[in-house]
Amino acid sequence: MVKCLVKTAQTVRILSKDEKTRILLCTGAIMEEMAKRLLSTSRTKFEPKHANNLANDFACFANYATSTL
Repeated sequence: MVKCLVKTAQTVRILSKDEKTRILLCTGAIMEEMAKRLLSTSRTKFEPKHANNLANDFACFANYATSTL
């Protein structure tokens, strides 16, 4: 799972116009530190839920201040 987030972060950096690009990431809560390190994100208040009630916790991360999340 770490490899996937690393590749995603690399792709986001390539596609981003500049450092001001807003990033919103929903992934497993366990990836919080990795998302922070790779994409400078922090956890939002929003907690995604899976339709089939998967056991692992999900979280939403953003690199900007969110007002509704």
